[in-house]
Amino acid sequence: MCGIAGIYCSNANDYFLQKIYPFTHSLAHRGKDANHFFISPNIALGHQRLSIIDLSDNANQPMTSINGRYTIVYNGELFNYNDIKYYFSHKYPESFKQLRSYSDTEMILELFAIEGEAVFDKLDGMFSIAIWDQNEQSLVLARDPIGIKPLYFSKFDNYFCFASELKAFYEILPKTSVDDMAVAYYLHLGYIPHPFTILSQVNKFPAGHFAKVKSDKFELHQYHYFDVINNQNITYSQAREQVKQAIENAVKGALVSDVKIGVLLSGGIDSSLVASIAAKNQTNPITAFTIEQKDKNFNEGDYAKKIADFLDIEYMPLMVDYDFLTKNLENVLLKMDEPLADSSFLVTHAISHFASHYVKVALSGDGGDELFMGYGMYRWAKRLSNPVVSILKPFARAIFKNIPSHRFNRWGQFFDIKENLHSNIFSIENNYFTSWQLKDLLNQDFQLNFLNINIDDAILRQEWFDFTYYLPDDLLVKVDRASMANTLELRPPLLSTELADLAWSIPAKYKMHGNQLKIMLKDILSDYLPRELYDRPKKGFAIPLSNWCHNELKDNITTSLTNHQSPIYNFINYNFVNNLISNFYHENIEYLASRIWNLYILNYYLESHKL
Repeated sequence: MCGIAGIYCSNANDYFLQKIYPFTHSLAHRGKDANHFFISPNIALGHQRLSIIDLSDNANQPMTSINGRYTIVYNGELFNYNDIKYYFSHKYPESFKQLRSYSDTEMILELFAIEGEAVFDKLDGMFSIAIWDQNEQSLVLARDPIGIKPLYFSKFDNYFCFASELKAFYEILPKTSVDDMAVAYYLHLGYIPHPFTILSQVNKFPAGHFAKVKSDKFELHQYHYFDVINNQNITYSQAREQVKQAIENAVKGALVSDVKIGVLLSGGIDSSLVASIAAKNQTNPITAFTIEQKDKNFNEGDYAKKIADFLDIEYMPLMVDYDFLTKNLENVLLKMDEPLADSSFLVTHAISHFASHYVKVALSGDGGDELFMGYGMYRWAKRLSNPVVSILKPFARAIFKNIPSHRFNRWGQFFDIKENLHSNIFSIENNYFTSWQLKDLLNQDFQLNFLNINIDDAILRQEWFDFTYYLPDDLLVKVDRASMANTLELRPPLLSTELADLAWSIPAKYKMHGNQLKIMLKDILSDYLPRELYDRPKKGFAIPLSNWCHNELKDNITTSLTNHQSPIYNFINYNFVNNLISNFYHENIEYLASRIWNLYILNYYLESHKL
């Protein structure tokens, strides 16, 4: 895992290309084992290396191909490393014998030299790649199909620049300004969906695409599609066996490393499944890292320990409390890189920092909920698609809103949805601002637009929305920034491309039955663990946000959000926020904590970056 950066200029500008040094150094936390550059007329590439496979200098980057034509910078790891190695050695044995290392970087580079862009769809893993063609004077970029590894780009004047993190662009852009549309999306979702970023000058590179940059041309191509096949002809037992085998293949592939590996274990379904297969297949001892909290409503440490003991793997807990989070808050928020209202970033950063003292690589269970229906949102998608519910909406709305319960009042919002069904289901479920509430919150009106989802099944449509937006633009951003800020590589084997393709091919009824969520993964996990160790309500790495906002964080919040001069009020309505704060602190409407946190994070980011 690494940090990559590059500057392309169609008209050679030696002075501007020298900016590659601060541009790359801003990513130093992503890899501290090596730091190298490639500078040639029209191009400058930089690389911060975290050595995982082939620790020798032969695997350092930027790396130039044997024929001298191509130079690569690459951030990522392959889950099918051994398959690519086998494919290369058998199809091109003479070229394979010439390799100077056994790194995945060089195999990708030399296969690209032979096959061109066709190589990208052969790679199963997490990656962002940039390859310079010296002969054509062109640059090729590519990102993995799901968007596990980040890639940002900016085009201005005669320059095209790219980097692994948004923060790098503050070192190179002649000016920065806030994208008003990104603010609207952030308030609605708690994250900024692609292609937007908080900066109007920078975009997120789309997952599953490659682009060719030459002169002033930017040609974007999609190389991998996830088809929602919803195959009704496959039996449950057949689908279960195929999914189980794909998960085992992915976890085994994610264990390929020349350094020690751990696993982040929350005690939930996904991380327990990954830990179980890893423990079974790892030749060296594996360590499970988890968060323990004093608040028993959020603590899964006891369950995680029982699972680790059952698997006979080392268990290392980190105790986290309000004081711990508050003490480290400002330092951690600066590492967020872009506004992100997902409060679990804090504990993900804490456990990554803790684990990084013992391992360089850790496996995580990310992706199971989005591929196998693990969220309550899917229940609401099912309910709201019922024709009877549609008829009874006005009555249900009135009933829920007149019950003297904040929880029922919140549920009543589901029956107010008239547009942007999937994003509003997500927004209400996570206690953010609905599309109609944005009209009162923002100083100007915005129309939210998302990709059309041409899927018949209502539950699958919601799952597709989460997979397309929530997963790459919130969860994977959180995991990447929290782990790489601590120079730790986190690998999510449940996001193997092979497994994702398979998950989208099986019927929704094998993932969710009635109101029971994630039934197939729970069933598969029973092959490895007794059900009493994991069959319980979902928690994950979360924090008691409402209690924290009422106590330790209250002064920070009120100071930030009651100040008329706060930068957030360049975009949103002060009176709306003031009323929100009053309802939270005086009326004790607990679910508003997520909205308060959403606003606090945005304001902190704008202040910190003087935007």
